[in-house]
Amino acid sequence: AQVASLPTVDLRATATPGAPDTFAMVSGDGQAAPPSGALDQPLVVRAADRFGNPVPNIPVSWVASAGALIADPATDADGQASANWTVGSSLGTGEVTVSLASLPSVRFLGVIGRVFDTLATGGNYTCALTGSGAPYCWGVLPLANAIMTVPTPVPGGYTFAQITTSEMHA
Repeated sequence: AQVASLPTVDLRATATPGAPDTFAMVSGDGQAAPPSGALDQPLVVRAADRFGNPVPNIPVSWVASAGALIADPATDADGQASANWTVGSSLGTGEVTVSLASLPSVRFLGVIGRVFDTLATGGNYTCALTGSGAPYCWGVLPLANAIMTVPTPVPGGYTFAQITTSEMHA
């Protein structure tokens, strides 16, 4: 600004975010992986101040109920932190709890097992297809002389568009 007979003054300001006010999930919840497998997408959280500005360099604590995490120890310049989760070996549901300072924790849930798009039952067994067409079967399989208590990949590397069953064949 300049006024006649007064010198020119330059004003410079640097804005910095305030303390974290919100801590929220961005993406990654509700994924599935086979036992001891990695989720396809990272788990992502974000810290922001009361005006919604990202808050960088804030320590984040990650705890998995099962499996292993490779996680950011603090938020980045966008206020985000992420983790890659390799789920545990037991079928069921697993969770990752993420904490930041005194704000409420964020909880991610993941399914440990297979997600099938198609399911068919016959006799004392069940067969199913994943989204990519990979077949899995379990139960009493008389022709294979086998009893499988969990979904087991069908050997041979085959893929199918659909599956049906009868008393003795899939």
